[in-house]
Amino acid sequence: MDELDPVELALMPDELRAVCGQLIRGIVGNPTEIASLVSDDPMFLIRSASPTLFKEFIGRVCDTMPEQKLVIVSHDKDRDMVEKFVSNSYSFHPYPVQGPYSLTTFSRAFPEFETMTFGGKVLLDESGTLSEFEHVLDIVNWIQGGEAHAWSGIESKLFKLGSLKKRECAREALQALAKWNATRLE
Repeated sequence: MDELDPVELALMPDELRAVCGQLIRGIVGNPTEIASLVSDDPMFLIRSASPTLFKEFIGRVCDTMPEQKLVIVSHDKDRDMVEKFVSNSYSFHPYPVQGPYSLTTFSRAFPEFETMTFGGKVLLDESGTLSEFEHVLDIVNWIQGGEAHAWSGIESKLFKLGSLKKRECAREALQALAKWNATRLE
């Protein structure tokens, strides 16, 4: 997959850099406040990043929305960390296998989540571009109830994700632009 690295992006003319910024926003979504997730329905959180990023996000959630119920999916080894850092009411659902998440395993382990209503669905994104999280996005998209969000480790902000179709179109356009830019520089 052809992707833009920060150096390539910095070397682009301003007009191309602006287009890339719009395409990245189409992939990542629009910034929103954590408080926008307040709901009578629980918030779904899948720990898809480092413990440090999990602690940062969960700390903000607990400070901003102390009454918000949480549904947390992570590996069983994270149970103690969750107990230590989550002060809100929550349910912990241990992912049944070690290693990366997959929709096949997730849907078999938690079939009830497909039709549950959530006040929001959140994944944690270290990269700020969702480039390494397609497998987690598959899970978030499979769960039907609630809007999808990503907490960016780069910006320490919450982003409301656009539709799957919009994100796929933006990613394809960004990849094509990166490929075009690479040939332009040759």
